[in-house]
Formats: sequence, structure tokens, C-alpha cells
Amino acid sequence: MVINGPDTKYMMMWGGEWRAVTHMIDYNNIPTTLAMRATRAVLFISEAEWQAAAVAPGEIVERTGRDPNKRPWEYIGS
Repeated sequence: MVINGPDTKYMMMWGGEWRAVTHMIDYNNIPTTLAMRATRAVLFISEAEWQAAAVAPGEIVERTGRDPNKRPWEYIGS
């Protein structure tokens, strides 16, 4: 499955499509890396648009087909 956007660890179904989850926030309004604690998520829609969404446990899922060791890296020249 190919998901538009950054190579993130998590994804969420929104608007009928899987979206990359770029940030997660817990009930204390603190950024979290634990999907089960997230109550809000920021989703990548396009280069110019992101969407914040309320989430329930189980709505954010790990992108199991993603291999972080094989992702391309962009090198910045000096």
C-alpha cells in the first residue's frame, strides 16, 4: 500500500483514504509517540494541507509494510 506523504510510522483512515500520521497528542495536550494514548492526530493531506482529527484507541495503526531501513534519504550538499 502506497500512502502519499512522509514516511511515518503510523497511519489513519480519514476521508476514505489512509493518511500518514505526522503528530499525535494525548489527553493532557502533550505530544506522544504512543498511538493508544493519542486523542488527536495531525494527518498529512498534501504538501500544503494537514488535518487535525480527534481519534479513539485503535483508529491509528502502525504501517507494517514500511521498512525504515530501505527508505530513501535526501542528502543536503554543502
